[in-house]
Amino acid sequence: ADADYAALRYATVTFRAEYTMDTDEFWKGVTAFFAICIVVFAGLTLSRWLNYQRRNTRLAGMGQAGNGLTFKAAVHYVAVMCHSFVAIFFPATFFICSYWFTFFKLQGTVYSMLPPNNPGYGEDNEYYAFIAVVNCLWVFHFIWMGNVIYRQSTVDIFFIDWETPSGRKGTKKDPSAA
Repeated sequence: ADADYAALRYATVTFRAEYTMDTDEFWKGVTAFFAICIVVFAGLTLSRWLNYQRRNTRLAGMGQAGNGLTFKAAVHYVAVMCHSFVAIFFPATFFICSYWFTFFKLQGTVYSMLPPNNPGYGEDNEYYAFIAVVNCLWVFHFIWMGNVIYRQSTVDIFFIDWETPSGRKGTKKDPSAA
């Protein structure tokens, strides 16, 4: 009986509280904002594709190959799509992060609380969409930078010498008299 009493005397008790707030209204706003960003992304990507196509295809009937989709053009289209995604969604993600920084860190009294980060929630984690977008931004920008490095390293550079030749016409020193 004394052993049971001694075991109860040293029992460990854990208390854990998690303060949260309802973020449904926030996610409705973010969903609408991202829908607008997707429409802008699609328009930007389409306009950049059309611009590339106009500048890099030959006119029909000039004896050249057809205007079909080449591998080089397809790779460029994918890279442009990746860069358009980054160009639209990086500022959007930065804006959302700034919103939380402003209204969470700079509040005098508790008005808004960050959701708890529990990776065990999987797709139900409040930060899952944010982490997915940041990872996509990183990968897409890496693809774009790879394309930029490839294009810049394969460009042809021509040097034209505009220097006037020395010597007079009709003399042995004239370089064109040969």
